[in-house]
Amino acid sequence: MSQSPDIKAIVHPFFDQLCDHVRSRRSNQDLVGWIIRSPKQFMPGYTMLSQLGNHWWQRVLNRVISRCVPGLWPRWFGRAIYQASVPAWSMLYDRLSPEQALFRDRYHEYLRSYIGTVSSVIRYATFGELVRTLNQCSQAWLEAAELSPNLFADVKDQQNQACTEIYASIRDEFLAHDQSLLLGMSLSLMGNWFDILNRSHGEFEQQFKGLINTLFDDLSTLSIENTSNPLFTPTRACQFLSTGPKHLIYHCDNAGEVIMDLLLIECLLKQGHRVSLVAKPAPVLNDITLSDLSDLLAQPSFSHLKAYETNNQFKTYSLSTAFPTQSLAMAPKGYQDLIQTGDLIILKGQANFDGYPIGDMRLGKFRPIQYKSPILYITGIRAQMTKAATAPFFRHHRNGEPFRHVLYFYDASDPSTYPIYRKVSTGLTGV
Repeated sequence: MSQSPDIKAIVHPFFDQLCDHVRSRRSNQDLVGWIIRSPKQFMPGYTMLSQLGNHWWQRVLNRVISRCVPGLWPRWFGRAIYQASVPAWSMLYDRLSPEQALFRDRYHEYLRSYIGTVSSVIRYATFGELVRTLNQCSQAWLEAAELSPNLFADVKDQQNQACTEIYASIRDEFLAHDQSLLLGMSLSLMGNWFDILNRSHGEFEQQFKGLINTLFDDLSTLSIENTSNPLFTPTRACQFLSTGPKHLIYHCDNAGEVIMDLLLIECLLKQGHRVSLVAKPAPVLNDITLSDLSDLLAQPSFSHLKAYETNNQFKTYSLSTAFPTQSLAMAPKGYQDLIQTGDLIILKGQANFDGYPIGDMRLGKFRPIQYKSPILYITGIRAQMTKAATAPFFRHHRNGEPFRHVLYFYDASDPSTYPIYRKVSTGLTGV
């Protein structure tokens, strides 16, 4: 790479698209009518950029400036919010050579300065939408710098190999378990910690086998930890899935983790359900791509799933874009059509939890978003944005500590599934 890519030519079009998208979804609520019964209730995420802040006074000041002097907002808060988002992508650039790192520093400095000059409409974007735009910029920058966007291919291979070995060693025992569905959801949940942005993910891999043994020995382990957690309701999902064959739209997340998903998926297939597994079309950190998924399913360890593919009970699909999550207001027709055929949407990971918000809690009252299909959320709670999103639902903490897991079945047509605090017993019983 002899010269730095044209950063301006890379960055400006994507931020223009972001601002146009925000204007469009604010002026046309019908964009989400394909998935929400009452589009006026739509939330693109849990928190707008104009609502962020580490302390209460920062959040108040952010809102006041956003409303009263919006023209100053990008310069005052845009740069600070960009700085807050950099750690989410810093590991991507840690893998560059010293020469490439020089261009990386120029790229970041340009972005930090530029974001203070963009249209003030950006204050109505969500943090997830900003991250999607930064991901677009990063992928284009890597391509212009003649670098592979799949910088974590070796990490993904390592994670997939380690989990495939575990998969082979526990599959028979798992399928014979008298609560295989509950166990499968629990293993899928624990697998979500295979996130490259989780700085202790390497340490977690070492602990994962021990966690699996614990779950096989005592399924109540996770439930005891999540007593009174309103976003931990696995038996609600089991009850729904026991009412007959369903079409499940399953959004996968990370490498390694997807192997545990395949255990759960086989359990669902054996129960007669049809599964459409959705992956990303191109690399994003260590997220699984459609190509990765095809390579995995071609391995002998997963040859037993071929019969389900042959009879169209199990299919794989790609999202339209390589974003951490799909934006509902800009979802392409193909994705809309797939979702509308589903009886249950299964979402893995924090980004999908934010991209499909369940509603908000104000003055102790829950205001639900009326999705047309039930949703099962499966994710760990690690990122500060996810902690902030779940905080209103976690007014009652376990021994004063925040919960770390979301395994939550949400059906907008059934108020009994709303995330309202109830005292529940221990054991894997849900709410």
